[in-house]
Amino acid sequence: MRVFLVSLFAIVAVTTSIVFYVGTSDVKAAPVAAAAAATAPQISVFPTPACLYGISKDLCDGLLQPNPRIIQSCDQFGCRTLSGVNETLGASVSINPDLCTGPTSPTAGHCDQIQLNGGLRLYGFNFDLKINDPCKYRGCWTSKFRIDYEDGTVVSGTASGTLGVGTHRQTCSTADPCGEDCESCQDTGFDPNTGMWNIGLEGCLNGAYLGMNCATVCMTISGDLTAAGNNIGITDIETATFRFCGALDGVARIECECVPLFNITQ
Repeated sequence: MRVFLVSLFAIVAVTTSIVFYVGTSDVKAAPVAAAAAATAPQISVFPTPACLYGISKDLCDGLLQPNPRIIQSCDQFGCRTLSGVNETLGASVSINPDLCTGPTSPTAGHCDQIQLNGGLRLYGFNFDLKINDPCKYRGCWTSKFRIDYEDGTVVSGTASGTLGVGTHRQTCSTADPCGEDCESCQDTGFDPNTGMWNIGLEGCLNGAYLGMNCATVCMTISGDLTAAGNNIGITDIETATFRFCGALDGVARIECECVPLFNITQ
């Protein structure tokens, strides 16, 4: 009887490409099955067809208020870090009236193809900011965001980025440079004429239109946080209210059947 059972297991193993280990509960795929899976064609799943439309907004009259903040340090390393938790940065959202042209565009088009005004909130705004020299006031931030447009449309999602970090600089060799030499690695500064510090804010926003499963957005934000101070630093930075102005640019990805729901400007 034992010989018959072992033979039966062997037949099953060959015909199904599964090896059963007698006396145990382990079941393992045979090398033949594993090889077949490895050579099986991979199926690419492409997204649903959609149109992309430009988004270009001016962000004005913004404020970032403390909630509160704390300064912490690692004494043995001489670093000092300002941390803010659960703050809110709000700003007005208005249409960028500029036109865009290009070498392949016979006519100019609108930078902002979904022409609505509204308001932006970056809420749950958490940040860390380096406040010791050298090159202080560089850091990073994360938040959620919500845009309420004048027609009742709402866009929401998540956002993150950098503070005081310069990215518009020339790179690569001098013989074959890349980019424009607009700023250094640091995007901060003090204006003695106004007594104001500025800290550059950049980031990426990814989200979707509320109540729709067919329209998403990806956008970049860029602007300046400003606060009063002197040539040494920002006054009472733990309790300072920062003003903000900047720009919001990107695209809306709208699936074909949903395009008629939007008032698109070419």
